[in-house]
Amino acid sequence: MMNLKKFQAALIFLSFAILLQTQPVFAKQLSPEYARADKVFTLFASRVKIMRAVAYDKWMQRTPVEDKKREAVVFKAAQTDAIKLRITKIEPLILAQIEIAKAEQRRWHARWDKRGMDSGSAPDLAKSRKELDQLGKQLLPALKNLLPAFRDSFWRKILKTSFDSKLKSLPESERDLLWRAMLQAQIAS
Repeated sequence: MMNLKKFQAALIFLSFAILLQTQPVFAKQLSPEYARADKVFTLFASRVKIMRAVAYDKWMQRTPVEDKKREAVVFKAAQTDAIKLRITKIEPLILAQIEIAKAEQRRWHARWDKRGMDSGSAPDLAKSRKELDQLGKQLLPALKNLLPAFRDSFWRKILKTSFDSKLKSLPESERDLLWRAMLQAQIAS
């Protein structure tokens, strides 16, 4: 039989989880952790959205989705920024973002193979890459502020729900990959 303390803790957790899902504005005001998480998850989601523009340029240029030179530049820049911020074990997160970016581009290419290209103005790849670089510069400091919350199982469960909601456009396997990679990152002592 569940003791009273465990029951109360479970009830509080469930109530708070429901509140965060139904009242996100209130939740952001109530919890700095939730606001920090929302910023990080929004930055991840923004990166995914920009992949359409990157995919479009590669589609029009008939270049492959995989670009090892660009990936190396992105990886090195993120790694350098992480060192400056004293974030360790960041490599899995960088690699996860790169893999998810390529997967998203491949999904766009498959869609265009099947249904043809969407009409609209052509995105500028240089502009898109600049936006991605700016998002990358914002992401690591925001993540560093959020990392302490991940060490608390209560917050980790609540934030996972928010993460899945914010990145619902991604397949579950990719969300899980990104989530697990994010949880590995740590602040150096």
